[in-house]
Amino acid sequence: TNIPPHNLRDVIYAVVKLIDNEVADKETEIDELIDIVKGPDFPTGGIVQGIDGLKQAYTTGRGKVILKSKVEIDTSKADPRIIISEIPYDVNKAALLRKMSDQIGLQNVDGVKMIRDETDRSGLRIVIEVRRDANPEYILNFLYKTTELQINYNFNMVAIVRGKPCYMGLID
Repeated sequence: TNIPPHNLRDVIYAVVKLIDNEVADKETEIDELIDIVKGPDFPTGGIVQGIDGLKQAYTTGRGKVILKSKVEIDTSKADPRIIISEIPYDVNKAALLRKMSDQIGLQNVDGVKMIRDETDRSGLRIVIEVRRDANPEYILNFLYKTTELQINYNFNMVAIVRGKPCYMGLID
């Protein structure tokens, strides 16, 4: 079973919607619930991409979405910076930093000056300093492909029903 965490308030509103429709003797459509439960609520943040995979997971109990880090390219200083403020769920920050450094060194990516972890009480913050003659978008895309800045998250929502494991969608 791999059921992602969801916002409890959204789940309660979805249950209330199911109850209201049951009382009104009305069939609940999955789209009604997706309007309420917009997607998983990962504690480390990240951006969920792939509404089709999300809809499939909520309908059948299985699906796949892409989970990307929340990233900003800051060009306000002399040298551009890539600032990462959220990473995908279940990604270890220390391992991610090590992998980023290794990949940049192994692939001989030109243009990265330094990778710094500036995480503090206010939240996660990883800064990648880029030389001004380098393309930060190219470096970011390279890191998406070679590190866990972007991952596939697979839904596998299994529950025991009458003694047997079954895939369960959101309505079920």
